[in-house]
Amino acid sequence: MRSITDVNIEKSIEKQKLVFKETSFDVFDRFIVYFVHGAMVFTAILCFKEFDYQNTNERFLIFTILPLSILFGIYSIYRKASEKYFYIIKTPFNKFKNKDILLTFAKKKGYTIIQKSTDCLIFNEYLGELLTPRSINSIVFIVRDKQIYFTILKEHFRLNIPTLTSHLILKYDLKKYLKLQK
Repeated sequence: MRSITDVNIEKSIEKQKLVFKETSFDVFDRFIVYFVHGAMVFTAILCFKEFDYQNTNERFLIFTILPLSILFGIYSIYRKASEKYFYIIKTPFNKFKNKDILLTFAKKKGYTIIQKSTDCLIFNEYLGELLTPRSINSIVFIVRDKQIYFTILKEHFRLNIPTLTSHLILKYDLKKYLKLQK
């Protein structure tokens, strides 16, 4: 299980990505995700020359399944490489109002508040037993005047795969919620 400790807020804002104390498991996990998805892309590319282009069923595989698996592999590698980078939402509010809005947003969404400090908020969203046991999205917010920085880190029992669409949905929901607060 990933633990987000010792978040360096100033360095995080300077680099535009989350800077925290990583464990050796986090580094190993990143390597495994790169390796598995890279192997998937490489295998799909090698399969192109093995198929018979005259056969209709194999043409379906060549022109739909293989390109989709290549795109999925590349996108997963990209998302793992950029999962700690911040998404920035501009607001008309000061830091304290932004923090209050985020706390009410978290309560409304059913997030568990893990850390609540002046500048950094960490929420957990439990994804339930449907997907995998102990599957959690950790949402890290850094609050500033007129800006909210956030990123989502997915935690699983064995392998921390990247979020593929959760960050986009959260950004949309948060912008919509902030418009209602004006």
